[in-house]
Amino acid sequence: MKDKIIAVPQQEFLDAIEMLEEYKRVCYHFIKEEVVIREEGGPLIEDLCEFYAGCARIKEMITKTMLKEVDSRGAKIPENTIAVDDLDYLTITELLIGILNLESNLLTQNVSLKKH
Repeated sequence: MKDKIIAVPQQEFLDAIEMLEEYKRVCYHFIKEEVVIREEGGPLIEDLCEFYAGCARIKEMITKTMLKEVDSRGAKIPENTIAVDDLDYLTITELLIGILNLESNLLTQNVSLKKH
C-alpha cells in the first residue's frame, strides 16, 4: 500500500498547538493547587498529569509533522498549507480526540480547562 499525502491548512495545526498550550497552562495551575491542598496524589492529580503529558506529547508530534519533509509527488500544494502523510494526520486527529475524552473525564470532576 502506498502512503498518501494530504494538504492541511497551517492554521489548523497552529490552532491545535495554541489550544494544547493553553490547556497545559491551565492544567499546570490545577495540578499545583491539588498538590498544595492534598499533599499526596489522588485520582484527580493522576488525571491532570495524564492530560498535561498528553497535551505536551501531541503538541510535539504536531510540530514534528509540520517540520517533516514530505514529497508532494508533483501535487500542487495551495498557499498556507502543508503536505502531510495521511497516517500522520490520522494519528494527530485520533490523539486530539483522546485529549477531548480526557477533558470530558476531568469535567465530570468539576475541572474546566477552558480559559475563562
